[in-house]
Amino acid sequence: MAGTGKVDRFLAVWITVPIFLGYSTYFFPYSLKSFFSPITMIAVSVFFYILFSFLTKPRFNFVPELRILILFFLVLFIGLLYTNALKYGSDKLNILFAWVFLFYLYGFIIINNFDLFVKATFFSGAVFLFLLFSKFGDPITFFKSMQGEIVRLGVTKSDDNEDYLLNPIWVARYLGFLFLIALYSLKKGKINYLTYAYLLCIFLYMITSGSKGPIFALIVASLIFFADSRLAKNMRNIIIFIFICLGVLALLNFIDFFSSSFFISRFSGESSSGAEREDLIGVALEYRGLGSFFWGTGTGNFGYIMSQRDTRAYPHNIFAELYCENGIIGASFILVMLYSVVRKYTLIFKNRTLKLLCALFIFFFLNALFSGDLFSNEYLFIFFILFHYEAKMVTKEEEFMLMLNTA
Repeated sequence: MAGTGKVDRFLAVWITVPIFLGYSTYFFPYSLKSFFSPITMIAVSVFFYILFSFLTKPRFNFVPELRILILFFLVLFIGLLYTNALKYGSDKLNILFAWVFLFYLYGFIIINNFDLFVKATFFSGAVFLFLLFSKFGDPITFFKSMQGEIVRLGVTKSDDNEDYLLNPIWVARYLGFLFLIALYSLKKGKINYLTYAYLLCIFLYMITSGSKGPIFALIVASLIFFADSRLAKNMRNIIIFIFICLGVLALLNFIDFFSSSFFISRFSGESSSGAEREDLIGVALEYRGLGSFFWGTGTGNFGYIMSQRDTRAYPHNIFAELYCENGIIGASFILVMLYSVVRKYTLIFKNRTLKLLCALFIFFFLNALFSGDLFSNEYLFIFFILFHYEAKMVTKEEEFMLMLNTA
């Protein structure tokens, strides 16, 4: 997608806006929430693309791996023809397609201006942390106020019911995304205490969300980001990681993390949410005949199975969800996506940007195994696209350098 430098830079920064607003509209007055809804911002983003990019006659780029997404959406669309939950199934498909199509348009613009995209995301994250601070206070003080109470980041508990300000799992995912972006921002050989403080605040806020999945996914993704092709360096990184973990454990002990009844319940496996999700996954994986095994019961149909109504419900596991609704054929596309990324593992050691995109893809892949439904796991598909765009550019650069060396 070729355009003027200013246009590309504007679009690379702009695309961070709908991502940020998708997580932060909960902090805005009700009158602004409808205007700042993710779908509205996506529509504005497409408008900007058409207004600026098409005027400069963009050159579309395609990578073979995007065929996986085309076939995947075809299977989801076919699933609408025999579902009992047409509204939820259509909403799921439309919202997911909107995000995927948007990043298909912006993909090469983001990759070509990736450092600017990272800076804009870093700034958005700082604003998001400020919003969290203004609502909940600093993470340590907020944590100490939670002692003995079933309350966590994003939730306030009244005598009658829980009032959700924002989904704790979703905010933990966004914070994990910001954490990895901040790691990328750290430059080799430079000590930036402000960025370290930023990373620490993000992680502590993630702890107060009480969400285990995003924290586990972040640890795995961070290890991928620091992975190296040399064994000696990997061993050194592991030792450093162990010392960092010991430091975090010491800090958590200082703020009485290990004596909190809430966190003992959430992180020791005593929480009921895990058992509930196991039951949902069990329902999703039930054998319903040969036809359902291959093609599923229809896109969005899990909610109908659970309540006999066209409603949003999901097993909090992307494989179980796709198997139930789109059969083994639909679920296999996630495995194909994962394989297409893993098979290029040798490339990530040659390119820091590609390593970050791989870490982000794995982060959201692991999250999709623990929570959310198809369209609330849109980042999995977004970073699948960006990873392969960057991989194509790295491969082309290697081919060009090889040609120069053999000329």
